[in-house]
Amino acid sequence: MSSHHVIREKQEPALIIEDADTIAVEYLGQLLEWSPTVICASQAYEDIVNKGIKVDVVFGDASFLDLQEHTKLLPYHEKTEHFISMAIQWLHENSYAAANIISSSMDASGLVAYSRLLTATLLCGNTKTYVAAKGFAKWFPEGDVIHLSAFQQSKILVNQYALNLPCKWVVPADGLYTFSYDEGSLLIKEEIE
Repeated sequence: MSSHHVIREKQEPALIIEDADTIAVEYLGQLLEWSPTVICASQAYEDIVNKGIKVDVVFGDASFLDLQEHTKLLPYHEKTEHFISMAIQWLHENSYAAANIISSSMDASGLVAYSRLLTATLLCGNTKTYVAAKGFAKWFPEGDVIHLSAFQQSKILVNQYALNLPCKWVVPADGLYTFSYDEGSLLIKEEIE
């Protein structure tokens, strides 16, 4: 019996890479496993290609680069535009629903603005940060450390636990946890292996 899966284009989150060295090579490999659309700035292109990664879209001046076959080049002005913002906008315009962003310079609060366009996850070091929708639920193992912060609210309810924000919360037992709040946006930061 075969376990093949059919992955449609744009079904998997795109991968925006500002700095590939920001996360562990093993985790980067997991993100590339389903062949996402890979986007980078021209300044990071050579480093990414040298890691054996096929790049689909490059933002910036690539006149000095030897681009891979079928790589799309899109202009952006580094001094007046931000690469990640341009990449998110391009993904939105091209009907992508989600993106993983590898960056050491992006502030997690930027995710709130991007969440109006698509689902975005920031990967930096050994953490991933994302905006949780109202009523967001996820299974967590006991002992996981979750960092919670918010915009426009100071308290949330996680199952029966009322928490003041921002906070570091240690999951008390294996289980499904639902995050409830009235307004604003909730950022969840988890450690990744």
